[in-house]
Amino acid sequence: MATLADTSSDRRRDSQAGEIDLMKSSPPPEPMAQVLVAEDHQALQILYGTILREAGHDVYLADNGEQAMRLFLRHPIDVIVTDIRMPRGSGIELIAAVKGLFPDASIVAISGHGPEQLEIAKREGARTVLTKPIDRAVLLRAVDDATRPPNTVR
Repeated sequence: MATLADTSSDRRRDSQAGEIDLMKSSPPPEPMAQVLVAEDHQALQILYGTILREAGHDVYLADNGEQAMRLFLRHPIDVIVTDIRMPRGSGIELIAAVKGLFPDASIVAISGHGPEQLEIAKREGARTVLTKPIDRAVLLRAVDDATRPPNTVR
């Protein structure tokens, strides 16, 4: 004859087994995109990375253009978000190098130093250009747009 303690213990074990089965049966969701953020200001780098991760993207962080190019060549990056003014390889140099190797690469250029730099970035092949400061919605929209085929309407 089962006691109340035995029944409670069996129910707890069955409940735990069910939770484990649920965890095993549903794999983690695929990331929305692989995004490389090249930004030399650490606070902005962390902010952009956090916003993109919370939205479901996998994020790689680089402090300068050289490091960004190395990461781009090693990982399957879908979108590059790059600052324009950085040490050891500017965003303009990064855009030109990436586009020289991969003309279809999707790049979002960011600058707080005037429209001239962003115009150059656009000419070099940046798909989208943004002026700092950038809010969360604008960054997410730019990355979302960059993952779509060119010339598609949302």
